[in-house]
Amino acid sequence: MGEKQKVSRWEAIGDSHSIVEVVFTLEFARPFDVEELAAFYNGGKHWKEFLPIVTLEARAEGAKEFSVAPDAIPQLEFSETPVLSKVLFQRVKADASPEWRLQATTNLVTVNCLNYLRWASVSTKARELHMAAISSLFESTAATQGEQNVLELQSLTLQYIDRFSWTGSEDDYQLNLLINPNSDRVPAAILPRKIHWHSHQGWYETAESPSKGRILDRLHMSGQIVNNSYIATLDTVCRFEFEEHLKLGQTDFLDIFQSLVEVWDLLHEKSKSVLSDVLQENIQGEISLNA
Repeated sequence: MGEKQKVSRWEAIGDSHSIVEVVFTLEFARPFDVEELAAFYNGGKHWKEFLPIVTLEARAEGAKEFSVAPDAIPQLEFSETPVLSKVLFQRVKADASPEWRLQATTNLVTVNCLNYLRWASVSTKARELHMAAISSLFESTAATQGEQNVLELQSLTLQYIDRFSWTGSEDDYQLNLLINPNSDRVPAAILPRKIHWHSHQGWYETAESPSKGRILDRLHMSGQIVNNSYIATLDTVCRFEFEEHLKLGQTDFLDIFQSLVEVWDLLHEKSKSVLSDVLQENIQGEISLNA
């Protein structure tokens, strides 16, 4: 008997799901100052066992000046010493690739998980890291001197990055075995494309519960060759922008964070609904999307 021919198909990149990374982001109304970032760095002692690796980045402040002489190469000079601009804590996998990250920069505190298991466990860990991070920010110089330090939270963002690999050749590449051609989110023009394609789109909708605001629903889809494999990436972002900023004080922010669980769960369900809309039903089953 002849050897059974292998059927080309899309396979999730992952043991039981297609998620390669999930990102939890807190966006505040103003950038962190140097004292707050330093306090965040010092707060690393509270999570050093989980996130043992730390990286610091600095930026140059003050006026930038060009020094130009005839027939000379222009020289860029800074009038002040570089100051702390980003603090990143992380742990890595056995292959040295990132597994978890916690960072503060500009007006953002971000948790990245690159070893996704279940929503309940991952979201709980992200919330714990967020709360520890905000607690450390309140330990800045202003707060320790008795001033009431307030951080205004303006949005929460949940980002999922899902990837799939095509097992066949370029000649038999079939995007419609992965993507639902009847979805309003899928442009008809990308379906017959081979290997290289992309679609970027998004819109807002009003939210009344659990808080008033608006939700950004954004989906970026793309196809490319990675390490000689045909890869499709679905990058889903759901962001809740509060109508009125949530004012976090040093004494009440923990209670407010507990109330945000409903918002995170809403964004999670919204992300799942986006994938349910664009993925074929058999693919949804294979990645246990609605389990």
